[in-house]
Amino acid sequence: MAVSVDTDATYFDASGVLQNASANALRFDHDPSTLASYGLLMEGARTNLRTKSVAFDNAAWSAVRVTTSANQVVAPDGTTVADNILETAVTNTFHLDGGSVAVSVGQPYTESFFFKKLGRRYVTMDTVNIGAQTTIDIDGASVQAGSGPERGTGFAQALANGWVRGAQSMTETVSTSSGSMRIFLNDLATDGISASHAGDITKGVTAWGGQFEAGAFPSSFIRTD
Repeated sequence: MAVSVDTDATYFDASGVLQNASANALRFDHDPSTLASYGLLMEGARTNLRTKSVAFDNAAWSAVRVTTSANQVVAPDGTTVADNILETAVTNTFHLDGGSVAVSVGQPYTESFFFKKLGRRYVTMDTVNIGAQTTIDIDGASVQAGSGPERGTGFAQALANGWVRGAQSMTETVSTSSGSMRIFLNDLATDGISASHAGDITKGVTAWGGQFEAGAFPSSFIRTD
């Protein structure tokens, strides 16, 4: 059987750690929480359209009433490269903006991030212009009821060590040429992207692995620089 695997392709090993595959090597995937074997991982080709996917302190990401501290926490890949995103001391909304990526009408897309609680239990993913919003309950590793995107489906997957991968899939149905990924820090499950709350400089989330890809579901993580 011929196998074509890029070296940026990933899978979870038997210890629940995200690994990069060797070139053209078979990937045997596992549940990152229970460590149960999923067997051979076979996926179609995908591209992460979001640059600087693990560097939220980079200028490619705009901090809006939040501070970002790089390389603070051990990420799902076992290295200390996850960033802390903390609120500032104002009363407002708090978010990180990933900037625009090109989109096409009629094409399904999926946005995903890895999150870990840092004082805030809820985080809302928002895709500007496409109109999708999904709130993730980090404690419950679940999509908050009633928060699903206007055009799509929300996902949440529990990982080891308190990490959760949140995702939302949506189809571009309006006339726009770009979409923008945003992460909102929420005080309450119902805050979404518009409810203000008093910022606490000790609270926020730890985040890693932003991904925006063409497709109706999240693929394995693809790191970009």
